[in-house]
Formats: sequence, C-alpha cells, structure tokens
Amino acid sequence: MGRRGRRRARGEPVLARLGTHGTGDRFGPLVEGWVLDGPLADLVALHGADTPEALQRVLVIPGRRSDTLPDEALRAFRRAHSDDGTGVVESVVLAITNHRWTAIGRPLLERLTDDGLLDEGHVSQVALRLLEADVVAVTVSGAWLADFYLQQRGDDVGRLDPAKTYALARRLGPQVRRWAAARLARDREGIARVLRRALLMDSKHAAAALLGLVDVAEHFHDTEAIEMLELAADWPASAVRLAALKRLAARGRHAQALDRAAGDRAATIRRWAAHHRQTSLFTPQIEAAPRTRRH
Repeated sequence: MGRRGRRRARGEPVLARLGTHGTGDRFGPLVEGWVLDGPLADLVALHGADTPEALQRVLVIPGRRSDTLPDEALRAFRRAHSDDGTGVVESVVLAITNHRWTAIGRPLLERLTDDGLLDEGHVSQVALRLLEADVVAVTVSGAWLADFYLQQRGDDVGRLDPAKTYALARRLGPQVRRWAAARLARDREGIARVLRRALLMDSKHAAAALLGLVDVAEHFHDTEAIEMLELAADWPASAVRLAALKRLAARGRHAQALDRAAGDRAATIRRWAAHHRQTSLFTPQIEAAPRTRRH
C-alpha cells in the first residue's frame, strides 16, 4: 500500500491507544506545563465532550479539581460512549487516572459496570491491566497535549510537536487495584493470580488487592472462602486483617474471629474484639449457612 493509502482518512477520529507507541517519545518524558484555568473551565470542557475522541482529549488535560462522587464522570461517559463503545477501555484508564477521579476510581468503575457502559469483555481487559501494571502507558495525539505539556530534553524542556504522538504514563491508585482484584478472583486460578501479584506490590497496593479478595469471599463456597479469609486475617496490613476477621465472624466463625482479634497487635482490631464481645453477650450468634458460588 502506498504512503497515501496508509494515512488516516479525513474526518476519522483520533483516539488514544494503550501502550507506548509515541512517535515523539524518544526525545524525553513529558511534564505538565499548564492546567485549565479554574474548575469552571474544567467543567465546561467536560460537558462539551460528546464523542469518544472529545472525552479522551479532555481526560488528558492536567488540573487540580477533585470530585467526591462519580456522577459527573458517569454522565460524561454516557454522553460520549452510550452509542459508541469505540475506545471505551482507553477512556476508562484515562478517567480513573485523571486528577478529578483518582480518589473515587473504584466507585466509578463499579458504576460504569453496573450501568452497562462496560461489558464483560471490557471489564476483564481493564481489570487485568489494573492488576498487572504499576503504570499504564496511553499514547495520544500531540495536538491534545501541546497546550498543557512540555517535554524534558536533558536539562531543558521543549514544546511538543502537534503532528507527533506521545505516551502518557498514568500511575494507578490503590482503589482500582481493589476493584481489579475482586473482578479477577472468580476461581482458584484467579485468586492465585491476585496473590502472586500482591506479593510484588508495595504495601499499600498489596493491601488493596487483598481487600478485593475479602470483598468477593462471600460468593465462594464455605471452604474456599474460609481459606481466603484466613490468609487475609494474617496479612501485615491491619485494615486487611480487620476486614477478614469481620467476614469470618459473619460466616459463623464469630468466637474464633474474636479470639484472634483480641490478641492482634493493632489496637483498632483489639477494640473491635472487645466491643463485639460485649454485644455478643446480649445477641445470640446464628451459624451462617454455606454460601453458593456466584456464576
């Protein structure tokens, strides 16, 4: 095919691509140069994004605003992707690593899934990347970045070439690790995969992955669930141990969970045990029925 035949057709959308494919990457990493001027400009830009390309273009813009709820993001995805799923995985990665939504990445992913904006194939693809990578590279058009980013070139910085493409390194937060672990831990193989990856993560991200396992323990048969919760109850992070002990208690191992909690090295867990020992004097414990696996 000739040179002309390989060119993008006029009017064809330019979309982000996962991975490092930038034609301008060899010159050096990107650094933020400018941000949108205030939250109003940020909001206006997002509301005007009614196609996948437009949404992705907004999601790469640096800023400082942060949201506490995923509602605005969900509305943006509906505008851009409800009738066009092209590039939705890339849009999701850009959204959960965007300054506005890094703190609510997990509820945003849950809402996108519940609302059907992500199908099972998308969910599996996103979850796998969020578990396995520490930084996700997304390559986008230099025209999207030229007004907001500079490129480090030795001891100096230079402007980007709008005609080239560049890879953005998007760092993942612990919340999305928890979501990914819960999505991938559907069987023993999935649980083993999460555990192997957790052993290679830093302590905060590893704890998030274990909390993902605790989240889905209720969907497994009793033996498998107890094994998973017992392991989590010995994890170094106190938040993981407490979550696991609470689930063990809820599955009918109330006395055993309180005994372990009473001797735990974390004061918060010992206080939980003391409080529930008092309440258990007045509340009869009912043995939990075996759970069935979710298909």
